[in-house]
Amino acid sequence: MQSTVIQRVTEFFNLNAPLKSGTKLIAALSGGMDSVVMLHCLLMLQKDKPFTLLAAHLNHQLRGDESDRDESFVQDLCKDWQVKLYTSRQDVNAYCKSHNCSIETGARECRYSFFENIHTDLQADYIATAHHADDNAETVLDRLLRGSGTTGLAGIPPKRDFYIRPLLQISRKEIESYAAEHHLTYRTDSTNADTRYKRNRIRHVLLPMLQQEFNPQIAESINRFSSIMRETDELVKKESQIAFSQCVREASKDKIILDISDFLAYLVILQKGMIRVALDKLDEPNGISDFDQFENLITFIRKNKSGTKFRISSTTGILISSNELVIGHEPEQHESVTIHAAPGKYPFWNGQILEIKEAIKPLEFQNKTNTQEWIDADKLLEPLVIRTVKDGDRFTPVNFQGSKKVSDFFIDLKIPVYQRNQVPLLESRSKIVWIAGYRLDDRFKVTNNTKRILKLEVK
Repeated sequence: MQSTVIQRVTEFFNLNAPLKSGTKLIAALSGGMDSVVMLHCLLMLQKDKPFTLLAAHLNHQLRGDESDRDESFVQDLCKDWQVKLYTSRQDVNAYCKSHNCSIETGARECRYSFFENIHTDLQADYIATAHHADDNAETVLDRLLRGSGTTGLAGIPPKRDFYIRPLLQISRKEIESYAAEHHLTYRTDSTNADTRYKRNRIRHVLLPMLQQEFNPQIAESINRFSSIMRETDELVKKESQIAFSQCVREASKDKIILDISDFLAYLVILQKGMIRVALDKLDEPNGISDFDQFENLITFIRKNKSGTKFRISSTTGILISSNELVIGHEPEQHESVTIHAAPGKYPFWNGQILEIKEAIKPLEFQNKTNTQEWIDADKLLEPLVIRTVKDGDRFTPVNFQGSKKVSDFFIDLKIPVYQRNQVPLLESRSKIVWIAGYRLDDRFKVTNNTKRILKLEVK
């Protein structure tokens, strides 16, 4: 059994995380059987591979003296095995209360936060956790009960970022045999038998029932299913990336624009994949994991109704604009800025400045740009306000008979919906003077009777 386990652990590293001189690996050490066996295997590997092996232990302070004895145990073990150990303590109960989460969730979040901090502090290459084949079967079964998709049903990945699971293909029974053969001592967490926790109910109630009533090799079957789902998920992700590259029209850190017609030509599974790609690129931490939310989103996109929006989270939404699908962070709501009707430089949002200068006739228009305009200064009344468009805004476009809704003006110019609330409007006593970059209001234009002229320029 020893040679088989060590051989498979060696194969894992050769395939997923080659160990070489200078590699720094941290073993997550709880003190339980799985983590002790993993640490022992790593020490065996270290005889032939010149990598640096360290260990890390977090005391969750959930079981009083028992938790403290776990910490003392791993300290003594690492001293005996000559492995440098890093420890920390955190009150998980207090964390769960302040974050309104379950003990299982809180413990996991605290543990991985500790791992990530120590990974950064020590500039390590990998953190090894002792998840094994039975853990993966339990995880897949749990996610199946929750209705997860291919990513969830792929189970625990052998490698994710800097996390590696060298025991993932080894069963709990094999780990028990290895521990017995090498006379390894370890700690037993009393809460592992507490069926109030869902994970323990799956382990001690559901899986044994499936094993007894349906399939004696149920864990192996679930792990094969997980492997197939992992391959499927990898294929979907790869094809989604290709489809995304065919549909994307614009991509920035805050906004991604896809062509809706191209998007809808793909299978639904790839449409969902493209949305995930976009949300990953926008660094949206939560994304969409709920089946119903995804179905509602695809239905929303199929309707292709311009100007409608689908909210992903409090900070991210999806907007339909003409034949474009705009996925992005919600733009900042800009506050109105009050300025004087006099020469000067007046800053407003996004680092822009409205510069006002005095000008004289005759005006020189040869090099005029969209960001410049000249107005009759005597027609301005304070206060002047720089703001964004509001519902019902109207103005009189220069050389146009009658007034026009600003929204209709934007539509005529084909200004995308997602850009309209970023356009600065200059207002004088509730009258729009200038839609900056687009059109002057006829009431403020320079005429033969104009005596004082101001030049406006957005920089």
